[in-house]
Amino acid sequence: MSKVVIIPAGQWGTALAVPLRDNGRDVVLWQKRAKMEAIANVEFLILAPPSAIFREIAADVLPKLSPHTIVISVTKGLEDASLMRTSQIVEELSPHHARKFTVLSGPSFAGEVSQRKPTAVVAASHSSEASEKVQRLFCTENFRVYRTKDVIGVELGGMLKNIVALAAGISDGMGCGDNARAALITRGFREMVILARAEGAREQTLRGLSGIGDLILTCTSVKSRNYSTGFSIGRSGSVGRKRGITVEGIRNAQLVLKLSERNRLDLPLFSQIAKVVAGERSPQTALKELMTRSVKDEDLIF
Repeated sequence: MSKVVIIPAGQWGTALAVPLRDNGRDVVLWQKRAKMEAIANVEFLILAPPSAIFREIAADVLPKLSPHTIVISVTKGLEDASLMRTSQIVEELSPHHARKFTVLSGPSFAGEVSQRKPTAVVAASHSSEASEKVQRLFCTENFRVYRTKDVIGVELGGMLKNIVALAAGISDGMGCGDNARAALITRGFREMVILARAEGAREQTLRGLSGIGDLILTCTSVKSRNYSTGFSIGRSGSVGRKRGITVEGIRNAQLVLKLSERNRLDLPLFSQIAKVVAGERSPQTALKELMTRSVKDEDLIF
């Protein structure tokens, strides 16, 4: 029986324990600050912290692991100072574990996973052996896992969709209507692909579960923290903060703007959302600037 440790025991980590236990796995949930003993020989470690503290948790845990442990990340976001993805942080901290490092992402609300509602996600690893093991670890009649080697694409898809979800929520909160939301999702997806490709991802990956699949989910449901936060911004005209709740799209909007500038890309939607959440633009001004840009071809060939 495979032993799996999940750190920390938050909403998403606890939800993932459900398909694991359904599969007969020995699952241990740990809070961030709990004393961690006897983890040297665990077969799988799942890291589920907010992106802001991913390095802190990984730096504490990775040295304690066996070199054979497969590390799985379900964190979506970039590191503030370096703009590193989780795979890059693990590569820096523990090159040995980076070889089998796996990212798990896709359209998956924690509540529905906990309720055993049908869910499909994707596991990305440079190691086919690792991604196949993760498939077997999780797959049940309610939880299906596909696999890919495009780690960059899966990481960026899972993170960038949060910013588009903010935009969709802002649009709905302003009462812009269904037409506007559909346009924002479509053009937002285009910007996701452009930035992901510039970072070395495959466009095909963004067209899968971790990209457009997750995008559809988070842009169309009030269960999405990013959508509901965007809705509040659009309705009130300002960014409110709820203590104890992590909204990755808010935190990562500025980081994605820096990433696009580093790649010398013009991504108007991402740029405007970053300015709105930073308090530099009102939602109304951002909308006007997007709608009055110079006209052009639709540019479907990214």
